[in-house]
This record gives sequence, C-alpha cells and structure tokens, in this order.
Amino acid sequence: MGTRFAGCLVVMVGLLSGGCTHILPAPPLPVEIAPPLSETPPLAEGHGRVVVDVADGPTRVLQVERQSGRYVATGVMCESPCFFDLPYGHYVFGFRSRGRSYRLETSEVEVGETPMVYRFALGRYDAAGPAVPLGIVATTLGGMAFITGAALLPIGLAKDLDGMTLAGGITLAAGGALTTFGVVTIVINPTVRQPGVWVRFPLP
Repeated sequence: MGTRFAGCLVVMVGLLSGGCTHILPAPPLPVEIAPPLSETPPLAEGHGRVVVDVADGPTRVLQVERQSGRYVATGVMCESPCFFDLPYGHYVFGFRSRGRSYRLETSEVEVGETPMVYRFALGRYDAAGPAVPLGIVATTLGGMAFITGAALLPIGLAKDLDGMTLAGGITLAAGGALTTFGVVTIVINPTVRQPGVWVRFPLP
C-alpha cells in the first residue's frame, strides 16, 4: 500500500510541476497601419524591402540562428519600427515575448519584389512562480508523512497502543495537510503561455 502510494505521489508531483501550464488565447491581430519611416534609399537590384513594426511599442528585432534544432538569438538587428533591404528569400526574425520570463518568439519573413509590412503583436510568457519548488517539497514531505501515519494508525488501533495510535493520527493529519498545501501551491503558480500573432500587407 505504502509503496503504491509513494509511486503515485512521485507521478503526481511530476505531472503538477511540469504540466501545469495555462495557454492564453492569442492577442488580437494588429491593425494594418504602416509606421512612419524616415527617408528610405532606392532598392538595389534583386533586393526587397521589409518594414517591421510591433503594436506593443518599440521592440528590439533580434537576429536569430538555428542551433541544435532550435532558434537562438545572436544579436539585435534594430529597434522597431524599422526596415530592411535584403536579397529575395526567406528570413527569420526574433522578438522577446512580453511577461516576466524570457521566451524567444520567431517569425518567418518572405522578401520579394513588393515591399511588405510585417506588424506583430507579441505573445506572453510567465514561467512557473518561485513558490513552485516549495510546493514540490511540501507535497513530497507531506506524502511521506501521510504514508507513515497510514502505517502507524492501523497498528496502534489493532494492538490498542495509545501512543502509536496518537502518533499515527497526528502524522496522518499533518501529512495530508502538508500534501494539500503543496498541491495547491503548485496549481496556483502555473506557467502561462500566449502565442504572438502578426499581419502582412503591402507597403503603401
């Protein structure tokens, strides 16, 4: 019984700590309004123009590279709103999401003959709160105490041992309360994710 409960407890703590994530709906699509730009030079042969704007306000546009199967930021390209004159082709731009934690948002950009505006609304990322480790410890210790109490109480009752019965009851109650506290602490401090969105339209 105790071994089975301990196994279930380990699985529960793992699922709570790693899987308690809230996915928020994406923000509304940005309005298709091209930002004002300073004087722009004429385009070179084989180059296209991309204007980058962020509805949330001036934001660093990050240079990203694919490393070990994922994109990582390697530098800052500009502060939005800004524009790029690039050879025709596909590119990937990066942004830092809103929220208290760092998360790199990436977007593929196509550069062609027609100058285009890419306007972004950033997503949000809040990693699990700092109380989560406390919740994990409380759940683990509470579960161990619960198992101990659950073992002592029946023995004390069966053998009419008042001391063991009292110890088992106290340990069982304390373990249950501590486990509940730990689970609640983990649940109310979830990771929050919100995807970003963007619109693409020709530059007027």
